Amino acid sequence: MKRADKILKVSMMFFLFLSFSILSSIEVGGHLTEDTIWSPDNNPYIITSNLFVDEGVTLRILPGTEIYLSAAEYKKFWDFVNFSSSPDGHSVAKFIWVDGKIIAEGTENKRILITRLQDIDEYFWGTIYISENAEMCRFKYCRFEYAQKMFMGDIDVAEGAISVRNRTGLFKDNIFCNCHFGITFRKSPSFAQDILRDVEITNNKFYYTDNTNLFGYNYGGRFAINLYPSQSDELMPLICNNQFDDLSSDIRNSVCAFNTIRNSRTGFNAASAKFVSARSNYIYKNNIENCRRGLNIKGKDSVYVKGNRIIGNKTELLNAESVYLEISDNYFQGGYVNLSSPSSKYLKNTLNDGNLSTAGNVEMFNNCSYNGKTSYGMIEQAFSTNKRSINNNLSINNKYAFDSSFQGTYNNCIFIGNENIQEYAGTPVFRNCITDFELPEGCIDGGGNITVDSSEAQQIFADIENGDFRLAENSIATDAGFDTTGYFPADLENSVRVWDGDGDGISRIDIGAYEYGSPQLGKLTGYITETITGEPVDYVLIKPDNNSIYFTVADSTGYFEAQLPEGNYDLSFQRVFYESAVAYNIPVKNEQTTEISFNMKAITDFSFQSPNPEQIVDLKEIKTKCSPNPFNPFTVIYYTVPSDGEIDLSIFNIKGQKVKTLVSEFQKKGNYSVKWNGKDNHDDNLASGVYFYKIQTGNSSAVNKILMLK
Repeated sequence: MKRADKILKVSMMFFLFLSFSILSSIEVGGHLTEDTIWSPDNNPYIITSNLFVDEGVTLRILPGTEIYLSAAEYKKFWDFVNFSSSPDGHSVAKFIWVDGKIIAEGTENKRILITRLQDIDEYFWGTIYISENAEMCRFKYCRFEYAQKMFMGDIDVAEGAISVRNRTGLFKDNIFCNCHFGITFRKSPSFAQDILRDVEITNNKFYYTDNTNLFGYNYGGRFAINLYPSQSDELMPLICNNQFDDLSSDIRNSVCAFNTIRNSRTGFNAASAKFVSARSNYIYKNNIENCRRGLNIKGKDSVYVKGNRIIGNKTELLNAESVYLEISDNYFQGGYVNLSSPSSKYLKNTLNDGNLSTAGNVEMFNNCSYNGKTSYGMIEQAFSTNKRSINNNLSINNKYAFDSSFQGTYNNCIFIGNENIQEYAGTPVFRNCITDFELPEGCIDGGGNITVDSSEAQQIFADIENGDFRLAENSIATDAGFDTTGYFPADLENSVRVWDGDGDGISRIDIGAYEYGSPQLGKLTGYITETITGEPVDYVLIKPDNNSIYFTVADSTGYFEAQLPEGNYDLSFQRVFYESAVAYNIPVKNEQTTEISFNMKAITDFSFQSPNPEQIVDLKEIKTKCSPNPFNPFTVIYYTVPSDGEIDLSIFNIKGQKVKTLVSEFQKKGNYSVKWNGKDNHDDNLASGVYFYKIQTGNSSAVNKILMLK
């Protein structure tokens, strides 16, 4: 009996709590036909029928607002029916369809919450579907939870928390938790050319919790971002400074920089375009760890991979096929780098405990491969017969020194401490190389080679035991290289490549990846700010003389730096939402830093964005009272204006739609009152129920409920 009483008591408490939650919430759905504001004063908003933001209508969601969408189970394959929209727009799992515009901008301390209504395992809501007719939408400081996908009849599959079809959008400082997809851009059948316009995805977090079972994980995995359209406009999409945990992303023709990716199937699928008019991918200073595949690059256009840190565990770090590649200044560890490209450059990269495999015409300069105990130190060339040269590379302490199936020339390379010499028979040429072995049969001595014993090998480098492969003083590698005219102008640490290291008055290239005693390349640094406001402009793509090999990207503060060979440069600056610009004839000198400040003009007007939440509700400044409340047939709203200024006093219905404007004029500081007779702006009688009056003045506002009875 006691157990039954306890169960009954708990049940009654839960029923009372649920009843109170429902009574204090606002249920929304159907079509929004007027500009609408959702405010935290009316939390929570519960979407129990699909919501449609009609064309020309703006739904503005203020900081701290909570939105709950009715969810459905997605555990088994046939549960997809719960996420299928009928021709009349009905579904079990609910979604938001936008033909107009959503501006959802919270703050760091007051995020906007968009999540499922039923807090049940394996229950998800559908998506926010931004149609091809919609205007550009903005989401900032929002938190999205438990989004899945929607099957929109026969026309579309809309995946993720936000599914975009209008090719544009701003997504900044958001959190995506336990969402099957985060943000997806899909091709719209109405567009003859599927070209992304202005897209920014920056400073977001994408992750899931360990106990979450998102159906579909074993059928392609979870994705944070999917930029499906194959082309971009002149200003490439920004994907910068995001954090991904166990989530992959498909990116195309983007500036992808400063992201952190951990524990995913693939860090980035960087598929470039299939069309001649498409742009390039710039992949810069990303940190990718413990992914089954770090970067997977395919397509027919140019991809530039620079300054990234990719660490695995006997996994594929980089796989690149059938594209033009420039891969420079990267650090790879614990896996495989596979290049299969008709034309590529592999420059100044470090590969620790890994394997490099190439097929095609790959130019290689100033790279270091070491401690690859299961791999080739220099190159595997099993599928290519192209005759080319490999220049100034290091192969140190690997299982194999080189793969002799390579048919080209090793110029100025060092092979020291490797377990085995080769695995396959071939006829590579060695010219001005240092080895600790005699050249095997079949290899061709091109002259200038030096063979050393273990003691002499130790004296080549500054500290070989601790991985410092810079040349020691009086190293036999100094000024001992073959002076090819095709050398790359910077060594592995961005020092001048050809220098008089031994002081005999003759500048000659060194053997190995480092040039002894040479000066550092000149450094170009600066900050980028907006022309009018002076605010920092972040994540700007900068190309000296429009040469992509030297490109850089400004960080989150607008700061940038680049090291360049001595000379004068024209710098191009590109970013979405800003006018492209050029700084002309900027001098750069070795061993010196040139500092510049540069302005860019914003081309998108964000002046209509929602106010700071600290300025939205301040009841200490605005005093309001409504009497009688409840009322019939009229009520009087009393209010205090704290200072001279424009006053707006309006009535909103339970859906957040403005139905009546009572005051819209300049008023002086003082006390005022206004009567409302329960009619809308068309002088039609409104139905009985709950309404809200909102007064806005300057930087302050107040919202209160009123009840009309009939």
